[in-house]
Amino acid sequence: FGLKIVSENGLFYQISSLNPNEFEKISQFLSSKLNIVLKKQEISVKGKNQGDLSLESSSMKFNVDLGTSFEVPLKDICRVSSSKSEVGMEFHQNTSAPISLMEIRLQVPNESVQRLVQQLSSKADVIKATTDAIFCQSEISCLTPRYHYIQEGNN
Repeated sequence: FGLKIVSENGLFYQISSLNPNEFEKISQFLSSKLNIVLKKQEISVKGKNQGDLSLESSSMKFNVDLGTSFEVPLKDICRVSSSKSEVGMEFHQNTSAPISLMEIRLQVPNESVQRLVQQLSSKADVIKATTDAIFCQSEISCLTPRYHYIQEGNN
């Protein structure tokens, strides 16, 4: 089993691969010393890719049936993008881990796309790119194809 500890300021810590026999010991210790009651939560491992997405104070949960399929800390999201019925999330690169999650794309109903993007952008650690052009060249003539282009460079 795993243990998830949520602090008062919304941060959470997860410990996985604990022995199921230790649940009672940990539960009794936390109950007697810290007055904390452990709750059991089901984890969905059915492999379905259709469910409910919920945003909590510091995490995004994907629930399938009655269990949580996966959970992502919102502080790990660095960029949110959208198209007609899709929301894409890119994550901060973890250079210390050999394998890390880089991107998730979710298909959502058309009417929910902008609302989800706004909620994710407000709660996540999204990088706001604001740059000024180093140079700007307008009306550049090109022989093939015969169009005019504007060229800009950013630092």
